[in-house]
Amino acid sequence: MKELVQKCQNPRIVFEGELEGPAAIHIAGEKEVICSVPVEQGLIGATVCLVAVYYVFMFNYPPGLSNLFIFLQKCLLQISDGKKLPTTLISFLDGINAVGSQCSN
Repeated sequence: MKELVQKCQNPRIVFEGELEGPAAIHIAGEKEVICSVPVEQGLIGATVCLVAVYYVFMFNYPPGLSNLFIFLQKCLLQISDGKKLPTTLISFLDGINAVGSQCSN
């Protein structure tokens, strides 16, 4: 695991052991373990922690994943930063709302 952590510049989730039964879960970045996540919280807890690390330490979201992280931050975790949602994310949410309203009819 130490070698993998040394390669982590941007924060990311690092599992020790198997994905379905990890021995440990960490958030690594800047070539160090930033925090550990209780194993019982699993991937969901690790994802929440990862978004929090990006937000609290003011890391820029990875370019190819910025809309995903913005969605997690603003829509699921309800962490507001005063900025508007990107147009692509608004279109995505409008699509979800349209499907949801069709399903409820």
